[in-house]
Amino acid sequence: MLSRLTLPSERAELLAAAGLDALVEHPFTAEFAQTSSLDFVRRDLVGHLGMRHLIVGYDHRFGRNREGNFAQLQEYSHVFDFGLEQVEAVSAGAQVLSSTKIRAAVAEGRVGEAAVALGRSHFVRGEVVSGRGIGRGLGYRTANVGGIHPDKAMPSFGVYAVELDFCDAEGPRGLAGVANYGVRPSFGSGADPVLEVHLLDVEAQGYGRPVEVRFIDFIRAEQTFETPEALKAQIARDVERARATLASRC
Repeated sequence: MLSRLTLPSERAELLAAAGLDALVEHPFTAEFAQTSSLDFVRRDLVGHLGMRHLIVGYDHRFGRNREGNFAQLQEYSHVFDFGLEQVEAVSAGAQVLSSTKIRAAVAEGRVGEAAVALGRSHFVRGEVVSGRGIGRGLGYRTANVGGIHPDKAMPSFGVYAVELDFCDAEGPRGLAGVANYGVRPSFGSGADPVLEVHLLDVEAQGYGRPVEVRFIDFIRAEQTFETPEALKAQIARDVERARATLASRC
């Protein structure tokens, strides 16, 4: 299944924050996929929604087998009397932005690049769960984040400078941290990846509390260490780099 930069509920929140008054979502079923471009405009957009103006992207296609295009919409706009606009491609430098490219940037750990394209840092949501106490044993207590939606786009395994919000009513927000996402190969932890966050200035606490983790910048790839001492020394360097990265954003 295609990973999602934003889940439907997250997308609704972002759109509402941007000032959207109403949002209509239609399930994309096999039956709906067979809707012709004409029926989609006539029945669904004009008939059901009473559309008066339509804004589409420069490469927008719609209807059965992607048969509809902007030229077709121009014809329909005269027949069904609605306004029509086409938004040109959005670029960052010489690169045309797209969700495919942003997902690739996240998947490859280029979270800073993804943030420029998104206009915000990529985030995941979950809840604090109990772990194996590995970080605490090394002197770096962590909040293990579980319950992340399986469709959510995750970055490549590695260490990241992050910000964390406790999303309940009394929870602090914007907490600086350093996160490891991966399988912790130094401890033979198995194949299931884990996201664990060490908060830089407060104690991680509150099992079961909802959290949002925002990936600010990539620090290093996940690696195997021969001894706990070597890992502890590297974590100290990771913490300092994360602290400097986050401080530079203030």
